Amino acid sequence: MRTVAQKHVIRMHPSIKRSFCKSCNIILISGQTCRIRFRSRSEKHTVVTCLHCGTMKRFMWRQNYNLWLDRPEAWLPNKKATVKS
Repeated sequence: MRTVAQKHVIRMHPSIKRSFCKSCNIILISGQTCRIRFRSRSEKHTVVTCLHCGTMKRFMWRQNYNLWLDRPEAWLPNKKATVKS
């Protein structure tokens, strides 16, 4: 799925993007292909470690954080095309 999105220059939704390892492209399944840990040293965050290659992903737990897709400026204004007869 990731290679198809890259080939056609399509952005994947963040929830789908987070379920793949960035370096080895394996799907991350908790307990089978990845390890999930919750840390709270400087700032609370989740650490997802790929068991195949060892790559780590960190996701912060910020209260006011919004994904780019959830922001209004991410969407183009909806313009209706006028048809000339």
